[in-house]
Amino acid sequence: MAQHQDRTDGRAYPPFGMTRQEAARHLMVSPATFDRWVKEGVMPKPRRRGGIARWVRLEIEEAALRLPTEGEATDEDKWLDRIGL
Repeated sequence: MAQHQDRTDGRAYPPFGMTRQEAARHLMVSPATFDRWVKEGVMPKPRRRGGIARWVRLEIEEAALRLPTEGEATDEDKWLDRIGL
């Protein structure tokens, strides 16, 4: 059985792939909120291999940058305005 080798070089690199809990922590939300955002398509789905799910940090950050800023109308708000609600 191969042994795990520590590949750290002492530098503080952000992780490339994150677990569900790490991704939620990175966004400073609860895992339940992160799960809801993934289900709603706000955040990307994980990449999977052999039953292991990981979210790519850059994809999470890109999705977060697409979130509306405070006071900015969301697509849902614009749609509700169009139908008069």
